[in-house]
Amino acid sequence: MESIAKEHKTSIMIIEARLTDKTLMKLEEQVVDKLYQREIITPKLHIKFTEEIEKGILSDIDRVF
Repeated sequence: MESIAKEHKTSIMIIEARLTDKTLMKLEEQVVDKLYQREIITPKLHIKFTEEIEKGILSDIDRVF
């Protein structure tokens, strides 16, 4: 396992970075939902923010498949 990690260090780092980005986007989505539930943002803003976040989450799916 260590030899594979050393051999593919760059690829692993890229994957970890992408997973971190997606995790942060999911947290951002939760914050937007809470802001909407507390009526701090409008339904229109909630939809806009949610769409942008989902687009970011799904942005590299085409590259995987």
